[in-house]
Amino acid sequence: MKIDACSSQEPGPKVLVVDDEPYMVQAWKKMLECHRCEVRTLSDGAEVLEVVESWQPDVTLLDIRLPEVSGIDLLKAIKHWNMDTEVVIMTAYATVETAVETVKPGGTGRPSSLAMTPRLAALPPTIAATSERDVS
Repeated sequence: MKIDACSSQEPGPKVLVVDDEPYMVQAWKKMLECHRCEVRTLSDGAEVLEVVESWQPDVTLLDIRLPEVSGIDLLKAIKHWNMDTEVVIMTAYATVETAVETVKPGGTGRPSSLAMTPRLAALPPTIAATSERDVS
C-alpha cells in the first residue's frame, strides 16, 4: 500500500510565499501544501503588509529582491507590525552586507541560528533546517 505524504488531514502552519519568480512561487507552494501548510503566494511586495495583517501567517518566506520594494524594508515593516511573525529571507544574491542588514538593529531580524521556534519547526525539514544555519 502506497502512502501519500500529501494526504494528511491535520492542518499545518500558514505560510506566505513572496517571490517575483513564478517557478519559485509554484515550487514552494506545491512543496508546502504537500506538507499540510496553508499557503498564500504573492509575486511582488505591494500587497504583503495587507496580507500579513489580514491573514496573519505563521511564517513568511520573503525574497529579498522584489519589484518596487526591498525585502529588507518589508522585513522591517512586518516585524514592526507583529514581532511574532517569523520571516525567512530568501535570495540568490547573498552577501555579508545583506545578512548583516537583516539582523542589525532596525532590521528586527535575528541570526537564523537563533530563529528556531515552534512555528518554524512545524515547517517541512528542508525549510526549518535553513533557519538553523548561521548568518556568519
